[in-house]
Amino acid sequence: MKNILKSFIAFCILIQCSCNQSSTTEKENELLKKENELLKKEQELNSKENKNESDNINNETLNSNTKPTTSTNDSWITYNHRYGFSIELPNYFKEGALTASAVQYYVNDLNDDILISVATIGEGSMSSLANDYQNTINSENWVDYKVLKNNWYVVSGQDEQGIYYLRTFVKNGQTHYLRIEYPRSKKDIFDSLLPRISKSFK
Repeated sequence: MKNILKSFIAFCILIQCSCNQSSTTEKENELLKKENELLKKEQELNSKENKNESDNINNETLNSNTKPTTSTNDSWITYNHRYGFSIELPNYFKEGALTASAVQYYVNDLNDDILISVATIGEGSMSSLANDYQNTINSENWVDYKVLKNNWYVVSGQDEQGIYYLRTFVKNGQTHYLRIEYPRSKKDIFDSLLPRISKSFK
């Protein structure tokens, strides 16, 4: 776990150093994907008998300013992030690792192949959002769906890991990112979950 977190920190330093370059978004997306892959490998290596220890380590990395509040529906939980956005998730998800650049992961006990991460990276404007959108399309594999609106965009598709869903929006001069990855076998489940998760990410 410590080695993985060190890798997260190294990735975050690279993101922050490159935030003023024209190719920032593409690099950020690639780094975020690599972080997701590392976290997935870590979860696969953790045996059930080490689960409690792993959870304790993860809990130590949580930022105290990110506090969950129960939504009106007890089967969902709303997480309010310190950078001014919130997200609503089914209650079988819980906060996982938090990197130095505030990339927050949400994990679950049902399937290690399901990963959800949120982040606030770089400055946000309407022009930068359009560039982000194009760079994301160019960097992702097999895009099935894409849409760009005034202050947000969504890109989804498939890669070697399964299905991915990306939602990005600009708020108060910052760009906020949501990335969800799940196996193709869970498509029907997430087809019903994604509308609520996506709408809550604001």
